Amino acid sequence: MILASCVGYAVHLALSRHLLKTGRAQPGELVLAPMAIGAAGMLTVGFALEGVPSFSWPLAGILLWLGAINGAFAFSLWTWSQKRLRAYESSLINNLMLLEVAALDVLVFHRSLSAIELSGLLLAGFAVIFVQLSPLWKRSSRRGRAGAPEA
Repeated sequence: MILASCVGYAVHLALSRHLLKTGRAQPGELVLAPMAIGAAGMLTVGFALEGVPSFSWPLAGILLWLGAINGAFAFSLWTWSQKRLRAYESSLINNLMLLEVAALDVLVFHRSLSAIELSGLLLAGFAVIFVQLSPLWKRSSRRGRAGAPEA
């Protein structure tokens, strides 16, 4: 299931980037269908496994937050970014989410990380920093070579 999900996500990202870059689709068009499919699937599974919940204002607030803000707005922003960011920049954002989720898990749920988990997170963090800073290093080394006299 994880492999199928990864392949599906990669195909979705590649197709979305292609459609946005070529102007064949607008970000809103690429948000509506996946959000509707995901919402229908989650509602179906949720109702089948848990039944229909009783109404409460906190539940309505959670649904509004998760649906409108955390879902629709964030997904729209992500799709918009696919048109403007390079593929590796989008990948960096995905990798930063890994670090953010782990940090929230530790801060909110007071969970601890094993040495291997912490090592993996640090490696991912340093990789993101390296990729972000490498263009600066390349530019400064080119400037240094351009100003140096030929031997």
